[in-house]
Amino acid sequence: MSGTEEDEDLVHNYTLNTQHKLDEFFQRLKSFVYMGTFDVNGLEFQTQDLHEKLTSIRQDLEMMPSSPLLLEQLNFAHIMFSGMSDAVIMLQHFNTCELPGHGWLYKIIELNVRLWTMFDSYGNLDLDISCYVARILEFLRDVHVWGRQFRMLKDVTEDMTALYESQSTEAVKKIFELGSQIPLPHK
Repeated sequence: MSGTEEDEDLVHNYTLNTQHKLDEFFQRLKSFVYMGTFDVNGLEFQTQDLHEKLTSIRQDLEMMPSSPLLLEQLNFAHIMFSGMSDAVIMLQHFNTCELPGHGWLYKIIELNVRLWTMFDSYGNLDLDISCYVARILEFLRDVHVWGRQFRMLKDVTEDMTALYESQSTEAVKKIFELGSQIPLPHK
């Protein structure tokens, strides 16, 4: 085997190894949502390790020839991890808060986390999820019903209302992004 072929094999194996690490990282993130519930404490407990793994993957990618697909996956993994980590902080606060509207705010923040699990590692609708159309419609219904319930409450602070609306808008964006990727039926 020539030096060039050995180099190509080495790069190929390194790429496959990095791909495997990204896939494992992504599946690990998804594992924090089980049966429609986000394991806030589980993610909080593992945040440092996950951060280190993501940093290691980024360093691996910097040492190899450019791979647009791996960079796309890394970017989405970073966005998803950041979003879930931010949600941990908010959910811990609103889990103990007793202000009017805190329960609805908790639900919409958690829904945003649950929406992340509908994406594949490239940031597209995961077509391997069973009943994905029904689930997307259920998410949309929840956003609208919960929003109506939240807006009917009295004495909700302006800050809480602004945060709820921001989370609701984020959820709707994700839902429409997912919905826009639903394949059309073949005739």
